Amino acid sequence: MQIEPEALYSLFETLIVPIELVEVEPIISEAKEVKEVKDVKEVNEVKRLTMIIASKPELDEEELLNKILTAIQIAPEEIEWIFTASIDEIRAIIISNTYHVVIWGIEIPSIEKYKTIPMKQSKVILSDSLAVIKKDQALKANLWNCLKATFVNPQ
Repeated sequence: MQIEPEALYSLFETLIVPIELVEVEPIISEAKEVKEVKDVKEVNEVKRLTMIIASKPELDEEELLNKILTAIQIAPEEIEWIFTASIDEIRAIIISNTYHVVIWGIEIPSIEKYKTIPMKQSKVILSDSLAVIKKDQALKANLWNCLKATFVNPQ
């Protein structure tokens, strides 16, 4: 392989060859700027929610769910959907999660329904299934009060 002399010269013109080593001191003002940006990000952090449901909701259940999400000001793209009924998988999700988890229609003996329960780094809400809730006004009220206290008017 041969390289034309002009190409070789242009290659060396673009290389930076250090003449001497210079110690570079860290610039503190840049680190402060990064910290300030991080603080702003934490204040404006997007809400995150994991929805755990045993199976994909029916169309009328999805309509109820959309109304609930609108009321608590959570956009569909802010939700991670998990379809499982395995208690072991649910426990693993709760342990690894750093945001809110709502579990629909799955009985977990150690979690009281319609209460926000802090667990590890997340907050967990256990609810009846969407099919049960849509038929019972008292359960809808219980769910709304819990979700409102957690998402709309957190203390």
